[in-house]
Amino acid sequence: VMDDAGIRCFSTHNGRQSFLKENWQKAVDLNGILGSEFIVMASAGRVEGIDGWKKVAEDLANSVEPFKKAKMAPGFHNHQT
Repeated sequence: VMDDAGIRCFSTHNGRQSFLKENWQKAVDLNGILGSEFIVMASAGRVEGIDGWKKVAEDLANSVEPFKKAKMAPGFHNHQT
């Protein structure tokens, strides 16, 4: 439908699980179908303390190279925190 309407999907909002190693390929595959350039973590979910946020940052940082190979990039977007 998007192709027929000439609409591009530059990014998608994804759960934190998309940024875990075991889910990188699935995230790349799904976003590739849409033509997305950015895989955005829409929410980190419930995070406890500074160490929890460091783990979120680590998950995002670790996804850079695998996403980059697919000509995509990770991002973070969160209204609640």
